[in-house]
Parts: sequence; structure tokens; C-alpha cells
Amino acid sequence: MPIFLLTEHNSDYKIFNYTKNYEETREVSKAKPIYKENMILTELRFLDFSLDSEDYTYKMKIVTFLNEKGLDYWNSKIPEKIQERYKDDPEYLSKY
Repeated sequence: MPIFLLTEHNSDYKIFNYTKNYEETREVSKAKPIYKENMILTELRFLDFSLDSEDYTYKMKIVTFLNEKGLDYWNSKIPEKIQERYKDDPEYLSKY
């Protein structure tokens, strides 16, 4: 998601919530959310760029912006697939 959509167009990033099965199906359910987890944080967690890439730098700009708005990326759940992929690299998991 381009950062200008968040900053200049005041996109409402807080409305995107998903149900418990979202991570498994990767489809938004029309059911009432079982728990509130912001979808933008989850989608950012699935973006596992190389730490020295331009994409990672851009992602971190979005993370910083959202953190300033009260959405804490660093306390959001790391998806199991990502944990499994980088299980031997705890440094990556702490920075990505």
C-alpha cells in the first residue's frame, strides 16, 4: 500500500479487521470478527523482504507511520509461516 494513500488521502486503515480464519484462508470473511486484529498489520507481517532492500526500508516507513497513529506493528502476531521460514534466524524475526 503506497504510503501516500495513508498520509495524504487519510485512508481509514483502522477499519480493516478480519476473523480468526483469515490467516488460514487469506480471504476476508463477511462474518463478524472473532477478535480485532488490524488487517494492515497482518499484511505487513507477511511481507518478508531482505533487511537491506529498498522494499524493507519502504515497509518500515509505513510501520513508523502506523505506529505514530496507534497501530503497533512490533506487538502484532508474526504469522506461523514466517516463523517457520525463519526459525533459524531470530535476528531476522526481530527486525523484519
